[in-house]
Order: sequence, then C-alpha cells, then structure tokens
Amino acid sequence: MSEKTKARRTTPRKATKPPTERTRKRDRTRALIEQQGRARARPIFPEPEADECYRPEHP
Repeated sequence: MSEKTKARRTTPRKATKPPTERTRKRDRTRALIEQQGRARARPIFPEPEADECYRPEHP
C-alpha cells in the first residue's frame, strides 16, 4: 500500500450529503428509462398459436 492510500485510509470519512435535486432527477429518469425499456421488450400482441402461424401444406 502506497503512502497516499495509507493517508487516505486513516482520514475520517466525509459525511455524505443528502441527495440533491439533480441526483434525484437523474435517478428518476434512469428508473423511467428502465421501465420503458422493459415495456418495449414485451410484445404488445400475444404470440399466435403454433398451428395458427405455421402451415407447411398450403403456404
């Protein structure tokens, strides 16, 4: 371990600030984007039955 890391380890931790408006907004948008992505991944229409969509005898 280098001298810098030792010095860094021994110093007391800085108190974490409560989330600011900016970080709150960022987290909210990230959650929204994730939700939209998940919704987009799901097909809107249910899958047709196997026999309904695949008929080799009369294409």
